[in-house]
Amino acid sequence: MVKKQSAMSYLNSIWRNEQSRGILIQIFVLAGFFALFSWLISNVISNFAALNKGFGFDFLLLPAGYDINQTLIEYTNRSTHLRAAIVGLLNTFLVAAVGVVLATLLGFILGVARLSRNWLVSKLAYIYIEFTKKTLCPFYCYSFGLFICTSSRGWVSWMLRCH
Repeated sequence: MVKKQSAMSYLNSIWRNEQSRGILIQIFVLAGFFALFSWLISNVISNFAALNKGFGFDFLLLPAGYDINQTLIEYTNRSTHLRAAIVGLLNTFLVAAVGVVLATLLGFILGVARLSRNWLVSKLAYIYIEFTKKTLCPFYCYSFGLFICTSSRGWVSWMLRCH
């Protein structure tokens, strides 16, 4: 009975110590995370085995079978999935670079306009800056995406003259 009580008091003292309690909680959370991760991986492997699918990157060398409208490098629907991924990355880099350049130009122009001695220009720049600071980013993303999707050809193809 004495050993059981001393073991309980030892565990109780560990739990009441803030630093050791923090370490214990981190250990339990990490153990739970690794258990969940291993369960997910075993579930994926068993489902792939049930479908007679391999677990690897062999699919990257198979023909993609889909078209990509705006490409910086040559791509057809008979190109591989790897080539399609490279085309997607290049398109992403292009859009990011154009966005950085346009944002820099807009910021510079609005900054100069905000410092302008012309009252109307300064106030219009102030109103635009304060409005955009208080508007949510998802609204901009949605409205810009809607503009791109509803345009007849898309602005990237117009800019690069891709056909």
